[in-house]
Amino acid sequence: MYYLIKIIFSFFLFFVFFTTFSSGKESHNCSTALFSIDSNFSSGSQSKCEVINKDYIRLYISPEDEEVKNPSPWFAFRKSPHNEKIFVELYYTESKHRYNPKKSFDLVDWKRISESNIKIFEDNKKAVISFKPSNLPVYVSAQEVIAYNWYNNWIESLDSSYKLKKSVIGHSLQGREIIKLEAIKDRENPYILLVGRQHPPEVSGAIALTSFVSSIFSQGELSQKFLDNYNILILPFLNPDGVENGHWRHNKGKKDLNRDWGFFTQPETKAVEVELEKFYSTDQLILFLDFHSTFYNRFYIQHESEISKLPNFTKDWLSRSKELLEDYQFSVDPRLSTNNGVSKNYIFTKFKVPAVTYEVGDETDRELVKQSSITFAQELMKILLE
Repeated sequence: MYYLIKIIFSFFLFFVFFTTFSSGKESHNCSTALFSIDSNFSSGSQSKCEVINKDYIRLYISPEDEEVKNPSPWFAFRKSPHNEKIFVELYYTESKHRYNPKKSFDLVDWKRISESNIKIFEDNKKAVISFKPSNLPVYVSAQEVIAYNWYNNWIESLDSSYKLKKSVIGHSLQGREIIKLEAIKDRENPYILLVGRQHPPEVSGAIALTSFVSSIFSQGELSQKFLDNYNILILPFLNPDGVENGHWRHNKGKKDLNRDWGFFTQPETKAVEVELEKFYSTDQLILFLDFHSTFYNRFYIQHESEISKLPNFTKDWLSRSKELLEDYQFSVDPRLSTNNGVSKNYIFTKFKVPAVTYEVGDETDRELVKQSSITFAQELMKILLE
């Protein structure tokens, strides 16, 4: 009986260790006498946690799978109330510290944590955040948490305000809906396709897309005239599993969706392929924008040797917008199209239309992101109506 009890107890300890320290979305909780850490919410993620002292917990920040190569080290955790000063360490196993941590009490309003409360060590491999005593739980994340429920609420507000048609064009590997929004006045009109959130941590790009879309559907004279002449298709949230699980880059199929266009091996990109079929035998698709985030504001466009069906559009659009955006600095990076599965390259190669990757800086001021995307949307509409 003694040995049976010992074996059972050993299995219990293994279970506790496994559920605490294994990778994935299951449970990564750590508790001390002073406070606790968990990631049991949408986009919550850290690979494992370790109690160093009663006032110190270390979080290991690792990618979702061994195939991730891009350094977008997402983290998101919830800290319990505590009555003494505490420390949370972010230890990056496969990358370096990139995002300035942000905090929120309600997952709605976010504020950057002061740099005075963050100390960086070991060539950016480790960051330690200090927290003063607090009687409220706090969410801490690499970027604002903009996850599945947030998109649903945004789409509902658009539906009621702008009379957009919403439909489901497919499902992710975990069964989440791939949503399409469309505004079609006349099916003979030219089409514009907007895509967002292929990569989970790229929140600033998501903010730009939603503001850009809101500007197009602002119900002003410019918008009304534009929507009378152009049809809009929007796929705002292409990688819901990656976002919900707090991934750095991939979907649940261990695939970078923005390296799968043209191959279409994943359910998310297969849904896109079906949507594109209607354009294979027509000239109705005239423009493609894909919203992302990176270190700085940047637009990836076609190389000057690649001539699109609107040959001067991209240059005119960006140069005119730049004249109006003194505070929003951005670069323009022409790239030759290759067969590497990137959306921009696939769309240009297949349809010979302007295809632009709209990149927003990780830490670009959020109000500036919103205001600049409104300007970009308005200038786009003006040029296409000329």
